[in-house]
Parts: sequence; C-alpha cells; structure tokens
Amino acid sequence: MARGALLLMVVFMVLHFCYFTCFYWGFLGTFEKLQGILASKLGLNWGALSNHPYHTFSITVGSFKNPLFIGGFLVLVVPLLKSYRTMAWHTFEHRHWVRLLVLIPALMLAWELTTYDYNHYLDQGFYVDRLLLLILLVLMYVHPVFVPLFLMVALLYRSQFNYPIGGFPLYDKRMLFDVLILFTAFLWVKVKYQLNSLHFIFMLLCLVAGNYFATGVAKLLVSPHGYEWALYNELHNLPINAVERGWKVSPGLINFTKQWGTVLQVLTLLLEVGAILLLFKRRLTVLLLLGFTFMHLIIFINGSMLFWKWMAVDLLLVVVVYRLSKKGVVLFHRAHFKWSLAIIALSFVWLQPFRIGWHETRFNQFYSYEVVGESGTVYQFEKNDFNPYHQLFHYDDFGYLLNEKLLRVSGFGYTFHHVLAQQIVTVGSEGIPALAMKEGKNKWEAQKAIAFDEFIQTFFQHRNERLHPSWYTHLKAPHHIYNCMKNSKYEGQEKVILVKVYFKQTYIQHDSVVVLRNDVIREIPIQKSLSLH
Repeated sequence: MARGALLLMVVFMVLHFCYFTCFYWGFLGTFEKLQGILASKLGLNWGALSNHPYHTFSITVGSFKNPLFIGGFLVLVVPLLKSYRTMAWHTFEHRHWVRLLVLIPALMLAWELTTYDYNHYLDQGFYVDRLLLLILLVLMYVHPVFVPLFLMVALLYRSQFNYPIGGFPLYDKRMLFDVLILFTAFLWVKVKYQLNSLHFIFMLLCLVAGNYFATGVAKLLVSPHGYEWALYNELHNLPINAVERGWKVSPGLINFTKQWGTVLQVLTLLLEVGAILLLFKRRLTVLLLLGFTFMHLIIFINGSMLFWKWMAVDLLLVVVVYRLSKKGVVLFHRAHFKWSLAIIALSFVWLQPFRIGWHETRFNQFYSYEVVGESGTVYQFEKNDFNPYHQLFHYDDFGYLLNEKLLRVSGFGYTFHHVLAQQIVTVGSEGIPALAMKEGKNKWEAQKAIAFDEFIQTFFQHRNERLHPSWYTHLKAPHHIYNCMKNSKYEGQEKVILVKVYFKQTYIQHDSVVVLRNDVIREIPIQKSLSLH
C-alpha cells in the first residue's frame, strides 16, 4: 500500500499542475504569458499561442486553434485513450464502487455545468460543450479512459467564468476535480505498477481528509496561540451578517449560535483536525464523514453557504466504506493508518487544499445591485441572477472600484487577521472610519474599474435580448451561496437601462445592526446591444 500510495501522490501532483495549468488557466493568461516569454527571449512572435476560445460557439472546439492546448491534449489525454482495449471497468477490483466514486463527482460537475444560465457577457450558450459533457459522462460509465477527456472539457468549460474580470475560487468544486485527477493518476500507474483499486480508495479517503485537516490547521494558524478561534471567535456574527446580505435566519437561531457558539467551534475544530485519523477505524471513519456532513448543514443554515458537493462525496464514502467492510475488504490496517497519517499531514504539499479559517467580525462590507427598467421602475437584482458569474459577485472582491482605504474584511464579515478582529471590537461603530485610515488598504485600480463597467454593460445589453431564463436553467443544481431579495426583485419584467452598484458597510452593536454607509458607487448606463463577435 505504501509504495503505491506514494506513487499516486507524486503522479497526482504532476497531473494536477498540468491539467489546471493547461486546461483551466491556459486561456486565462498562461498561454499568453508563454507567448510573451518566447517573443522576448527567442524572438518568436507566434500570435496563435495567445488565441482563446471564449468568443467562439464552442470552447472545446475553439481550443484546438491554440498549439499549446493541442500539445497538452496530446500529452495528457491521448495516451490514455489509446489504452481503451486494455483498461476496461471489468479489470478493476471492486469496479462497481470505484465506478461510483468516479461517476458521482463527474455527475455533479456535469449537472452544474450543463444547467448554468446562458452566458450573457459572451452571448453564447455553448450548447456543443454542454452536450459533450453529457455524452462523455455516459462514455465514462462505459469505459474509464474517458475520464481524463471529461476532466479536460469540464475545466475548459468552467474557466469561462473567470473571463474577463476574474472569478470565484473553486472552494465548492475543487474536490470534485481532484477526485477525477486522482483517478486519472491511478489510470496512468495502474497497469505498469500493478496497483489495485484499494490504492485509489485509500488515496481518495486521504484526499478528503486532507481538505478538512487543512481547514482545521488554518483555524489554528489564524489564532496567535492556537486556541483563539475556538474560544473567542464570535460565531453569531456570521448569521447576523448573512441576514444583511439577504439570507433568512431566525432570531432564535442567532441566539442559539450566540449561546453555544464556543461549543460548536470547539467541536468543529476537533472534527476538522481529527480528519487526520480518518483511516484509523471503520466506525470512526463513518462518524467523521457524517460529522462533516452535519457541519456543512449548520454552516448553510447560519450563513447561506451550501457545500452540497462535499456533503455528497462524504455520504458516498460512508456507503462505500461500509459496504466494502461488510464484504471483508481490508481497508483499515495498522500499517495503512500509519501511512495515512503522513499522507494527510503532507496534503499541504501534494494536494494544496484551500485553507478555510478566519475570524467572524462585527463589521461587514459588501456590494449590492439595483437595476432601472425602461419605465423608470427600480428593481433589486439578486447576485445569483448574474449566473453564470454569480459566485464572483457573491465573493464581493471588488475593492478596486473604490479609491479609498478599506479594512481587510470580506463581504461575509470575516477577516484572516486576529488583531484586526479585536480592533474592530475595541473601536466600535464610531471608530471604523479611523481604523480604516490606519489599517486599511487602497485597492483602487482605474483600468479594472473600467473593465468592470464594460462587463456590466455587455452583460445587460445581451440580457435585455433574453429577458427570461432558458428552459434548462429550471433543472439547475443547487447554488453554493444564496441571497434572497423579495421586494421589487428583477425577474425580467422589462429591459434594463441603468445598473446601480451599492457599497454597504454595517456594524453589529448590542445585537442590532448599525448601517455605516450605503452608497451608490457606480451608475452604469446600458446602451443598445453590441455584438462581441
């Protein structure tokens, strides 16, 4: 087990870097940078290297105009496709469960990616790519060699939402991509090194454990002495700030979180750090995975963030571990457990998971949007209606729109800096402006602000031509983040002629919210539609 696991870990690292660099970040700047290096160092000014596919009818088809992408496809995907005859599902031990562990993450990605709304900025539905994802999902069920091809198309398709003004980190779906990359690594080494399916399942458990363990360690690292987050973080600020963003939370739940917040935080920290013990015993594995699922449910109820994809993977592993153990498969062994401790601890190196750990504060700052129709009626515009760019707008990372110093606090009211969280408590609502002048940072960038305005204009110009969502969006997967604007909500009643961007700052004082500011920072007129093609 040790030799195979270490080999998988190394191959995973290489493939993860290559797949994301080529198929995800390639057309978002990597290929263009390489073209610049070749031009400056070797004098090779080959413009084809900077071609990107986002303004074509199909991202996948358009990608093949770029030689660097073709090279990545030939090196990373084609070799496995050639092994079609020698690597069928029937050659895998426990093939039914292995296939399920691969197909469920792929199904969740396909569901979400194929039911995103029409891309109003690019004025494309990319229906060829949506259909291709569904076809490849079926082909994956038939044969495992189609997994890397599905992975390539999924990464390409998802990358469009980072163009042209940046995007949302893959907090919610990186694990799904990682599962498919891990299986692709397993395919590369399976035959030559005679690995069996338990190596893949073992490493998948380590991968899941590594994600949770990293979040637990992150909470220790944001605490000066390791215990501040667990004992002194004001968890009840999360639901209060979520209410200001448009989430519905009852006062009773807020009071419960205030009374039991410390207990919940200690249990969360023990659960996440305890993920390093995931392969100790079967019963502990099941309890930890169920605990992770319950933790995500509490986070959703309190803060509107639904990690449904992580929950699905956790519950799937519960079923697989239980069923394999019932069949007498030796997955939990003292030697396996010892190696898992090292592999999970090293996840910061080979997996590089997101480290989710911060301090909830009493201060919050975020952006909201109103649109004005042709009749002059003003409507609230939900962030999820920016679909498929909705997660970017939920992220609220638009500090470049304001030419002033802002505190390092997110749109959800959290900060990674313990000292700043304490200072926010000390100064109170009246001291926030002075604290921002002292500790804040000016992120103003004129060119980015102009690009933002152009994005909004183009998005609504094309949206005005499609006032109602496409039929397939009624089948869409659950959102990762929710907000609910019930009053005067825009639902395509009429064409939009003006978009107003608000910047709001609030402070929680004696369990009530003080609005420090709620200013219109941009008014963006929407002109007649202009084609991007």
